[in-house]
Amino acid sequence: MKYSMDEKSTIIWDKNKYYLRIRSCNKDNPIVLFLHGGCGSPDRAQVMKYQSTLAKDFTLVCWDQRGAGLAYDKHEAKTLTLTKELYVEDAHNVVSYLKNRFHKNKIIIVGHSFGSVLGVWLAQKYPQDIEAYVGVGQCVDYVKNEELSYDWAFREAKRINDKKSIKKLYEIGFPLGGKYSKEHQKSLMKQRAILHKLGGATYANRKPYWQELLLQEIPIMLKEYSISELIKYIRGLSYSPNQPLARTNPDFLNTAKELQMPIYLLLGHHDQNCPYALAEEWYKHLDAPIKKLVWFENSAHSPQWEESQKWNDEFKNIFFQKHNVSLKRATVKDAKQIWEMQVTSFAYLLEKYQDFDTNPGAETLEKVEEKFNQSYTYFYLIKCDGNTIGALRIKDKKPANEPKCISPIFILPQYRNCGYAQCAVKQAEALHGATDWEIDTIMQEPNLCDFYEKLGYQKTNKQKSINSNLTLIYYIK
Repeated sequence: MKYSMDEKSTIIWDKNKYYLRIRSCNKDNPIVLFLHGGCGSPDRAQVMKYQSTLAKDFTLVCWDQRGAGLAYDKHEAKTLTLTKELYVEDAHNVVSYLKNRFHKNKIIIVGHSFGSVLGVWLAQKYPQDIEAYVGVGQCVDYVKNEELSYDWAFREAKRINDKKSIKKLYEIGFPLGGKYSKEHQKSLMKQRAILHKLGGATYANRKPYWQELLLQEIPIMLKEYSISELIKYIRGLSYSPNQPLARTNPDFLNTAKELQMPIYLLLGHHDQNCPYALAEEWYKHLDAPIKKLVWFENSAHSPQWEESQKWNDEFKNIFFQKHNVSLKRATVKDAKQIWEMQVTSFAYLLEKYQDFDTNPGAETLEKVEEKFNQSYTYFYLIKCDGNTIGALRIKDKKPANEPKCISPIFILPQYRNCGYAQCAVKQAEALHGATDWEIDTIMQEPNLCDFYEKLGYQKTNKQKSINSNLTLIYYIK
C-alpha cells in the first residue's frame, strides 16, 4: 500500500510537546486517534502493523501519552504528577492540533484498555470534538474490574487444576477495594501474567508470555522505536502506573450514563483483563444517539490485534456501512419538527459565518410553512431505523426547463458522519431523477464540497459572495 503520509511527528501545541505517529493514503480521510492503554503502554507499533490496511480509508494517528514511550522524560518524572485533568487536557490538545492541521470539525476516537477510560473522559468534557467513540477492551470500573478479574482467574485455575496459578493467586490475595495489599503494582502484574496464561487476556493462539515478548512484541516494537527509544518506553512502563492517574476510578456505571456522540464497543468475548460483563452492563444502560456492540468470539482484551482482519472490517463497516435510510414525504404538519431540526443542524455554520439572510438556521417557522405551499417544493423527512434523523427540501419545477435543487439538506448533529446524508441524496435522486441537478454549498467548507463531489456532482465556475467570509459555489449533475 502506498501511503501519502507515513510520519513520526514531534509537535508543540499549547506550549506542550507531543509525539505522534501518523499514517494515511489520503490526508482528507477521516481522522482516527488511537488512545493506548497501560497506563503507560503506547501501542503505535501494534496499530501500524495490525490496523495498517485502514490507512486506505482513514488517517491513523497514535500518540505516546505523557510519561510513556517517547514522551517519557526522566527529569519531568521527578517533578510532575500525572492526573486525570492533565491527561484529558493533553488529549484535547492533540485533538485540537489534528483538527487544525487536517481541517476537520471532528475526529474519531478509539480507546483501548486505559485508553478507553481516557476516551470516555475526553468525550464527556469535549463532545463537540468527537465524531464517534470506539471502545476496545473497555474499562468501566477499576474496583469491580479487579475483583471480577481475580475471581475469574481463580475459578479457571481451579477448573483446570493449575496448582501453580492457584498458589500464586493465594499469595497475592483478593484485591480488596480493587487493590492488592502486597505491593499492588507487582501483584497486579502477577495476576495479569496468570490471566494471560489462562486465556483471559489473550485468547486465541496464545504463547507463554516470554515467547510472545521475544518472538512477537519486541520485533514489532523495533520497527517503530530505536534501542534508545525502547529504553525510554520501558522506563515509562514503571513510571505511569504508579501515578495518581492510574488510581482514579472511572466508575462509568454512575459517572458516564450519557454520551453525546455515537458509541461503538468492539469487545473480545473472553476479556477478563477488563471483564467484558462490566462493559456489556455499561452499554445496556448507556444513553447515546447511536450505539452498537460488536463481539469478537476468538479474542480477549485486544481483538484489534487478535482478530485484526475482522476488527478492521467491522471498524470500516461502522463508518462506511449501508444504511436503512428512507425518505418520507412531509406535510405542513411536520413543519415545526423540520424547522426545529433545521435550526439545530445549521447553528454551527450560522455562528461561524453570520449569514443571517441565507442560512436555513436563521429561518422562521413561518418561512418554512410558506415553502410547503409552493407547488414546486417537496419536503422529506430522513428516516433511519425508525428514527427521524434529518430532512431535505427539493425544488422541482417539473414542467419548466430548470434544474432541480436540494435546498437545504441536513442531518442532526448526533447522527452525522455515518453516511446517512449520502444515502438520503441517492434516495432523492431515485425519486426525482438522477440528472439535471444544480446544488450550491459553502466554498470555505471543504468537507461539504467533498460530500457532493463523492456523489458525482461537478463543480462549475458559478459563484455567489454572501459576505467577506462566505462564498457559495455551484455543482451540477
